[in-house]
Amino acid sequence: MTSFRERSDLALRYFESTLGSEFEYKGISAKQGDFGDLEGVQFDSDHCGGFLYFWSSGSIQCHLYDYQLDVEVILNTLEPMGTDEEIQAFMNSLIQKVKNVEAQ
Repeated sequence: MTSFRERSDLALRYFESTLGSEFEYKGISAKQGDFGDLEGVQFDSDHCGGFLYFWSSGSIQCHLYDYQLDVEVILNTLEPMGTDEEIQAFMNSLIQKVKNVEAQ
């Protein structure tokens, strides 16, 4: 199982390779937050924006906002992190939702 920091690095590379250059990406790192240390990625385009955070306490947090419709597509969600395979499935689901918003 990879660490939360490694998962964040993998997520950033995965977002860049699947969503492309229409988005701006920002790696996030913070110490001693609400759920421990934080590593993650924020993404933003003309249509939507959000984040995927990995917490040292073993949680994953995400959010997706549609700027065109002015609605939250994914509410600020916090869940147990799970296995590497579960994290990959979670990221795939998030990416698909982002693509759906972009296609509108």
